[in-house]
Amino acid sequence: MGRAAVAGVATVVGALSTAALANASVASTTGAAHAVTPPPANVAVGSYESITDIRVFTEAQVTLAAALTVWSISSSGTTSQSIIAVGHCVQSHLVHYDGVGSASPTLVGTATFTENIVGVIPTNLPLPIIGRPLDQTDALFGAAGTTYPTPGNNARGIEPLVSVDALSFAPASPKTLGFTFGGDGFDEVRVLTQCDGPPSDVPEAPLPVLMPLGAVVAIGGFGLLRRRRNAVR
Repeated sequence: MGRAAVAGVATVVGALSTAALANASVASTTGAAHAVTPPPANVAVGSYESITDIRVFTEAQVTLAAALTVWSISSSGTTSQSIIAVGHCVQSHLVHYDGVGSASPTLVGTATFTENIVGVIPTNLPLPIIGRPLDQTDALFGAAGTTYPTPGNNARGIEPLVSVDALSFAPASPKTLGFTFGGDGFDEVRVLTQCDGPPSDVPEAPLPVLMPLGAVVAIGGFGLLRRRRNAVR
């Protein structure tokens, strides 16, 4: 996937060097989560399956040329959509779970990154203005050489209302994301962390840290609907 402009979401000024990218990565995992290096060749539905592993891999490091909408939680527990401002350098990582055929056991894990989490993109529902958040940010953050899911798959994000899907975050551990996936067989969350270089020179208020589970229940009038994986193959 190329890193072309993404209308209504963000555009890219440029990616940092490969050496810098290698330093902003997945530091450790627990449970069913496993870091994958280099990024897999294909994460489309049915292409990278496992009933034992949640895969986590680093995608791209990007300086934003337009504001980017993410989901976040403040240290006080307030949930909301959040904006990462123009000029910020962010590192993207993808958390990927795809069961084997109709088998989709519940898997639990955590991923700790080398830098603080600044937001997540956990849904692919068609939202006003934003569009489909995961689809829309593939071109911006997708790893070079990796094939991503066919656009239009509502089930690509997490579905907390109708399955066991959940995210967890503790402000005291701003580099660690916990996740539980299962039931619908296919789940992805894009995690954005700070870059490992100098902070942005763009003046702004501190960013909220992460989106909790409840923030994706209803956004812009869209409830999260369960779509069985066999309906999107």
